[in-house]
Amino acid sequence: MVTRTPEFDVNERDNWYALLEYEEAMCPQCNQLRSVCEDPNQEWSPQLHECRASAVMMAANRRWSRMHEKAKPDLYDRLATDGTRVWVAPADAAPDETDFLGLADVEVTEPSVDLP
Repeated sequence: MVTRTPEFDVNERDNWYALLEYEEAMCPQCNQLRSVCEDPNQEWSPQLHECRASAVMMAANRRWSRMHEKAKPDLYDRLATDGTRVWVAPADAAPDETDFLGLADVEVTEPSVDLP
């Protein structure tokens, strides 16, 4: 007879079940508790959050897509953008790589946004 030690003990298993229960109680759209976001009596106020990293990443992805919008698939039906994703980091992770977005000579200015 072979005896194995279980991969998770009772406490770990209970923690996994608690996490699953917590995640199921959350709304997948707004990350609020479903009991809160589904309440018809709950008042909501729109909030604005600006993530500079996401803004730069989204702009870079749009530029990357525009650069290749007229590209033709290769012999294996792949496009230059297939399997690619532009991501951002606080510092240049690969300073020796080519300027793949062609931004070396582009002057970046802050957008002006007037909010009421």
